[in-house]
Amino acid sequence: MEATNWCSYTSNNPVKYVDPNGKESADASYNWHKAIDSAPKFTYPVEKGRITSAPGSREQIEYKDRNTGRPRFTKATHDGIDIAPEKPGEHQPFHYIGKGKIIDSGNNKIRGNYDTVDHGNGWKSTYFHEGMPSLYKKGNSVDTRNGASMGNTGASAGIHLHLEIRKNGELMDPSIFLGERPEGVTLTTGIGETAEGVLFNENK
Repeated sequence: MEATNWCSYTSNNPVKYVDPNGKESADASYNWHKAIDSAPKFTYPVEKGRITSAPGSREQIEYKDRNTGRPRFTKATHDGIDIAPEKPGEHQPFHYIGKGKIIDSGNNKIRGNYDTVDHGNGWKSTYFHEGMPSLYKKGNSVDTRNGASMGNTGASAGIHLHLEIRKNGELMDPSIFLGERPEGVTLTTGIGETAEGVLFNENK
């Protein structure tokens, strides 16, 4: 019986096949644990606040009506976690989750004012909806003493921080890599949490 050819190609394109031995699942699990082991020491960006949305499927804002300013919602996959200020309506400060360098900052209709920090070894974090244009420029070194304030810029229905973490471009669940959730950071109704600290949207 011939062994499976995992590197089979035709016309410079990979052959599509059904993984009979579970190798892909094993590789995915190995890569996931490898990512956890290689992660920098990240911290929550705030000591107080409310997690209002976790990664996963949910109804989220698509855009704001140009005339009325009202948000329009659609069913979509949420790629990070949302943290609202401790006191609703307050532009609460937050800090970056670890040391690194600013590699991108600006403003667009989805992210609003935003910053992206490169933490090295393929790890990046991005902060959406900041209250003001970034104080930092590309190449600036930053750490947990630096940050911005929560805002309502871009595709946002209220003042909050949207945080995404990526490893080599792949989205990661921030709750796994941010360490222990501070006592002052609470979960809004509809947000669940596993024993491992993984957050999820209960109301899909």
